[in-house]
Amino acid sequence: MTNNKSQLFMDLSYLLEEDRLLLKLRKMQSHTRWALTRRMTLAVLTVWIEKLESVDLPQIEIEGLNLNLRDLKQEHALSLEFDAPQISNSSFSSQAATYLVKEVTLQVTGTESTFTLKSEIESEQIQLTRRESHALLEMLALKAQQANWLTSPHLPSWLGAGKQRD
Repeated sequence: MTNNKSQLFMDLSYLLEEDRLLLKLRKMQSHTRWALTRRMTLAVLTVWIEKLESVDLPQIEIEGLNLNLRDLKQEHALSLEFDAPQISNSSFSSQAATYLVKEVTLQVTGTESTFTLKSEIESEQIQLTRRESHALLEMLALKAQQANWLTSPHLPSWLGAGKQRD
């Protein structure tokens, strides 16, 4: 997934031997890898969905449409129509350090999310539009599903329903 504002490239993979997800980030000349445990991934998914549901969307008035009814399922589907998770063809440095995520901070507004990953020695902040937030959520849900992690938290049926493209 590409964030065009800052030329941020993201890729997510599942490491079977470690039972972790590996989130690879590349912006400009900086490459970082973040290892997410099952516990951390499931907590992020649950909290992010709750925050998206609780934040009011900006008011948009279009004649003939009632946009006052909130439908996160529809918002998610529309977001993926334009920016669905895709496999990145960009290369990631094999020299990039891998940091185990110990803490995630998440701030959600009606238009964007600020996602901060912290390890014992490093932190990285990622700004995502609401549409990009849905794309990253879908990536996380699909990989968690692939790893058979989605047996305990009950996520909405619309999350992870997209087709995996790898």
